[in-house]
Amino acid sequence: MNTSSHKFPRFRFSGFSGKGAASFLIILLFLSVSAAAQNLNPSGIKPVQNFPPYIYRGSVQNWAVTQDSAGIMYFANNSGIMIYDGSEWQIIKMDNDATVRMVNYGNDNRVYVGAVSRLGFLYRDPQNRIKYKALENLIPEEHREFLDVWDILFTDNEVVFRTDKRLYIWDGKKFSVLTAGKYFTGSAKVNGKILIYDSGGGVKEYKNGKLTRFTDDPRIFNFDFISVISPDSATILMCAYEGGILAYRNGEVTEFAPALKNFFRENFIYKAIILPDGKIAFATFKGGIMITDNKGNPVFHITDKNGLRTNIIFDVFSDREKNLWAATDDGITRISYGSGITLLYPGYGLPKGTVSGFIKNNNLFISAPFGVYSGRTDGSSFEFSKLPQINDESWDITSFEDNSVLISTSQGLFSYDGAGLSQLSGTYTFTALPLKKYPGHILCGKDDGIYLLEKDETGKWQKAGELPVYDECRRFVEDKNGNVWVETGNSGILKLDFSTSLLRPIITGFRGQSPLYNKPVSLYNAGGYIFIATDSAVYYVTDDLKSIRKMEIEISFRQDDNIPILTGDNMGNIWLHDLGRICKLEISGSKAEIRENYYIGMIAKYDIFGMTVFQDKDFEKVFLTSNEGLFLFQLKNHTRREIPFNLSIRKIEVNKNVFYQGDLIQGGDPFEFSYDRNYITFSFAALTYIGDGRVEYYTRLEGFEENWVYEKGRNFREYINLPPGRYRFMVKAVNSAGLTSYANVEFEINQAWYLTTAAYIFYILLLLAGTVFYIRTRTRFLEKTNSELEKRVHERTAQFEKAANDLSLLNDQLKSKNQNLEKLNNDKNEYLSIAAHDIKNPLSSIMGYSEILFEDTESLNHEEIRNYGKNIHQNSSNIISIIEKLLDADTIESGRITVDEEVFDLRELIAELITTNSLHCKSKSIKVEYDEPSEPAKVRSDYNLSLQILDNIFSNACKYTFSNTQITIRLNGSESGRIISVTDQGPGILPEEREFVFKKFARLSNRPTGDESSTGLGLSIVKMLCDKLGHKVWFESTPGLGTTFYVEFKSDI
Repeated sequence: MNTSSHKFPRFRFSGFSGKGAASFLIILLFLSVSAAAQNLNPSGIKPVQNFPPYIYRGSVQNWAVTQDSAGIMYFANNSGIMIYDGSEWQIIKMDNDATVRMVNYGNDNRVYVGAVSRLGFLYRDPQNRIKYKALENLIPEEHREFLDVWDILFTDNEVVFRTDKRLYIWDGKKFSVLTAGKYFTGSAKVNGKILIYDSGGGVKEYKNGKLTRFTDDPRIFNFDFISVISPDSATILMCAYEGGILAYRNGEVTEFAPALKNFFRENFIYKAIILPDGKIAFATFKGGIMITDNKGNPVFHITDKNGLRTNIIFDVFSDREKNLWAATDDGITRISYGSGITLLYPGYGLPKGTVSGFIKNNNLFISAPFGVYSGRTDGSSFEFSKLPQINDESWDITSFEDNSVLISTSQGLFSYDGAGLSQLSGTYTFTALPLKKYPGHILCGKDDGIYLLEKDETGKWQKAGELPVYDECRRFVEDKNGNVWVETGNSGILKLDFSTSLLRPIITGFRGQSPLYNKPVSLYNAGGYIFIATDSAVYYVTDDLKSIRKMEIEISFRQDDNIPILTGDNMGNIWLHDLGRICKLEISGSKAEIRENYYIGMIAKYDIFGMTVFQDKDFEKVFLTSNEGLFLFQLKNHTRREIPFNLSIRKIEVNKNVFYQGDLIQGGDPFEFSYDRNYITFSFAALTYIGDGRVEYYTRLEGFEENWVYEKGRNFREYINLPPGRYRFMVKAVNSAGLTSYANVEFEINQAWYLTTAAYIFYILLLLAGTVFYIRTRTRFLEKTNSELEKRVHERTAQFEKAANDLSLLNDQLKSKNQNLEKLNNDKNEYLSIAAHDIKNPLSSIMGYSEILFEDTESLNHEEIRNYGKNIHQNSSNIISIIEKLLDADTIESGRITVDEEVFDLRELIAELITTNSLHCKSKSIKVEYDEPSEPAKVRSDYNLSLQILDNIFSNACKYTFSNTQITIRLNGSESGRIISVTDQGPGILPEEREFVFKKFARLSNRPTGDESSTGLGLSIVKMLCDKLGHKVWFESTPGLGTTFYVEFKSDI
């Protein structure tokens, strides 16, 4: 059986390229094997993730590591306490900027902190933010002076802070103090006992507020330890800084790990811990991390030569997901200790880039950019050697005659029988398949088609010809009827039927089946049955070999650049790889059940080209070829990561201001947000560090979205202008071990008060009341004016009768007065006519919409009510504008206007003018061009009336200027004062209509460009006010280009 499957890179190797082994923020390394320690990593090297100081934004030196129950990591750093939640880093500094030496998670769910001259703990404030609480001020005053806090230990109800000269014991309310005979240089808690080394009194045990002698054995009592651990309940290991480890068991003392005695003496032990699998990790001051079994035999040696940034390690810590963290002299390091994945590069005879693999007779053959390599699979160690002759790109490897394999390369096709290579073809070959149904023939795929090799009578292989396929052919599989299925680069799947001819087969494509056409796929042949994997599903070829059907399989494909890979092992099992996940499948008919499912997310970032699976009597081995090298996944060494992790909504921002900050998993009562606070950002974090630490987030806003949204590469979600209503924000996180966690929070967007139904009814009533009041007031005024005019006529007539001698003169005067009266009467009628006409239409609209609102309120939805209210508001604005113009004209004509002169700067006047009309300009996308003079432009006049003059001119310019153009304002000096000009880009004024421009109710031919209303009073008011104030107004206009109005202010200050 062919036990390999692969997908070729989308490029040819000529110097290796790919996704790369590191991102800008997180550098993923693999522990290479140094010559001195090569025997410690016989089956590959484990993944390491380094966090340099620029990542966490702190100092280079870190002293201690701990983790709380939620999964948050804490690091003692020279700059303060570094906090990491899997997404973001946070730093908490001491008030004296002191170096933090120790952090430790206590029995009371608090993280305790020890620093230079400071000690205390971390807590959550009312906003759920992490804060530091200092305790040193509670120490008795005579003992408050101390330097470094080197260790923090816990009894059932006490916290013990160790400094050089004192132990500070905190019982939750007060401190008690124990003083060293000389110096406290070591401390540890082991098997429930707290041991302290006093250089002036030996090894002592702290219990019930006292220090007592631990043992009378001088070898233990006088042992200056730096770390103590217990591999079992009856044994303790005491580690000295300058080397040497004593094992103390049932009163007997022996030397531990004698083979490493010189190593520890040269490199100095700083910390030792027991790992979850029973092995022991030693942090050393000069030699990196040494890992031994529980007998002291070395297993791994991790240094700056194989993954670490430095060999100076101050602390090691195993988290709840079995990662090994290191606090170092140059950053922070995380080692995926519990992973079964390793990398066989460098130091194993393989190059960095590998393409495909194939196992035959316990030999693993690996193709690579510059040759082919082979090595044994039946053992716990791996070493590869390069085959001779092939020094160029090599691709597919498949089974051939007897014990031989076929090797496809850019140099041609070769066969290898274990003793030597034979070249069968010199043509560039991607893949080859010996045809079972047609012995003596080999089908060969290349980058632009297929050719056929045929064995002649002498036993030599000759090229028989080429097939009519013109695409990159990456893989062949042969079904039970002898048909060959082809995996192509651009055309998906092809089927070749050789029943009529080997060189002119019947070729079937699958253009009608979109998942299989014009996209990359992965082919596999299981006993003559054909399976096809795409980026979204697995398909199978039906028994009649005529159609393709989708399989029922409980896999949610991650759909990235990499296509899932199908392959089999030597035991007949079928395997699938999809972005850092490996599954063993059991196929029955159209169904595929997952027998085993492994998540190894740390390799998801690499280009995986092929998968080869081998199973011996003890365990299964999965080999993955990639741009980074050859990965080995050993199932027996893989720790299943079934530990659930916390996902929290860590922050809610409203309009860029923090509304909530903490660890919200499921909220209680819904949060309420007002309508105008409607820019909401949710930030979230998953407290998991498995694999490469990558977490996939999905979000959904219930009440707004139907489906989950994949938040690729980010851990926040923003919503803007949500409509009023109740919502539930949900977030889902999937870590690289395939585990899922959820969090959610409910909130409500309140309705704006001014958009409610009651508000619209109030607007309508207010408008109706105002309209009725205006009509009544205007009618009384006109009646009074008419009565006064009639009275004056009678008085004049009486005077004419009394003055007979001046009859002729009086008749002339009477005619003149009658003409004036007739003009006033006409003006009155014209006022009423225009007011009635201009107010009638919008008032009718208001009555219509209000009637609908009164009668159909219950049947109308929110949007309809909003639209009716908007129309009522617009018509009301038109009525108010008409009324204001009529009142202004009436006030000026009646002489009731008051002039209040003052000295002011015309620049301020223009600035206010532009601000007042900004909304009108914005609604028509009109740009206002105005270059403000640097020198003051002061005049004496009435500021408000001057602003009214310019406002009428500017408003008129806005009405007649076309959208997406501009209005230009200029302020210049003149001989007698200052001139302000306003130039629009409208239709202009016809020559024959210019004399009517300043007339009341002038209706010119050209109309406003944005369907605005015009009473014809604005410019007449301008003229009357200018006359009143002694200003000069005139205009210039060119039809089709626009109009410029000028106002001259006299400068008499």
